[in-house]
This record gives sequence, structure tokens and C-alpha cells, in this order.
Amino acid sequence: MPRPSLGGATARTRAEITEPFDNLELVRPGLVELVNWWPDGPRLKPLNVAQRLFAGGVARKL
Repeated sequence: MPRPSLGGATARTRAEITEPFDNLELVRPGLVELVNWWPDGPRLKPLNVAQRLFAGGVARKL
């Protein structure tokens, strides 16, 4: 089944995103929507579609 295209980006499942982190220790807050890595303050309204499109994480060797 073809994946949805996002203008050159590829939609992935959470499992597909975490696979490169195997054998690494994720640093808090773990794999999250990028907007949550550096929040602007308390969330006063729900995330919009653009804010929910990108996830990321930082990890270190065990």
C-alpha cells in the first residue's frame, strides 16, 4: 500500500520512527512532536495540523 506523500516527506508509524533509536537511550522527553521539545509556555489551545506533523527525539549510546 503506498504511503501518503507530504511534499517530499513520508508519513511513518511511531514504530518506524523509533527503529533508528534501537540500542540507544532516548533522552527526555523521548520521541515527541517537535513543538513539545521547546514549548512556548502553557498550551492554551490544541496543536494545529502543522504542529502535529513532525516528531523527533535525541538519544545517546548505552
